[in-house]
Amino acid sequence: MQAELVNIIQESENVRRFFFKADAPIPDFLPGQFVIMEVPGLPEFENTRSYSIASCPHHSEFELCISLNSQGKATPLIWRFEIGQQVQFSEPQGTFVLRQPVPNYVVFVCTGTGVAPFRSMLQYYKNHGFPESQIHLIFGNRWEKDILYKEEFLSLANAFPNFHFHPALSRESIPNAHHGYVHDLYKGKFGAQEAVHFYVCGWQGMCADAREILKEMGFNRRQYFFEQYD
Repeated sequence: MQAELVNIIQESENVRRFFFKADAPIPDFLPGQFVIMEVPGLPEFENTRSYSIASCPHHSEFELCISLNSQGKATPLIWRFEIGQQVQFSEPQGTFVLRQPVPNYVVFVCTGTGVAPFRSMLQYYKNHGFPESQIHLIFGNRWEKDILYKEEFLSLANAFPNFHFHPALSRESIPNAHHGYVHDLYKGKFGAQEAVHFYVCGWQGMCADAREILKEMGFNRRQYFFEQYD
């Protein structure tokens, strides 16, 4: 599908939110899925990048939350996009979506722009009603200024008593945030026999650590799900 860039928001120093409007209604997609972008200016067979959709299903518009890698090939070119840019995308795809039925506890664990698929899920529930499950978002960053969608998540936590927002900062200590890494916030807090699903999205190293920790806690592959990026 082809889409036009209609807005850009600088969310943090190295992260921008890109808003696209497709030239036709987007096929129904599930919150948590991704699209594959063809990046103009890169050689064929090297010009595609996958990005999770950060917004809930909405006719022909969608949002991507992208972090700049100044040493990379694709994001410096994406950073040159201007309003009106035409970009080719695949249709939404992927299996990193909420499994049904939703259990008593759902724990989202992420770092950086790994929050994008969870933001899509939370936006969907904001518009359609949260399930009765207790939903925990554990979001790791280095500094407070890096917390994407911070005010939005705080507002959700105030509006919906079964949604809980847990920021973790590895380089800074502030009130109402854990000083350390994301793993500290779920270790030992859930028993392997409880009805709980873990969804983990972020850097490969973080996902690998989470997998080992969850195994040690006694959880099995039907209870945790991963989406990682390099």
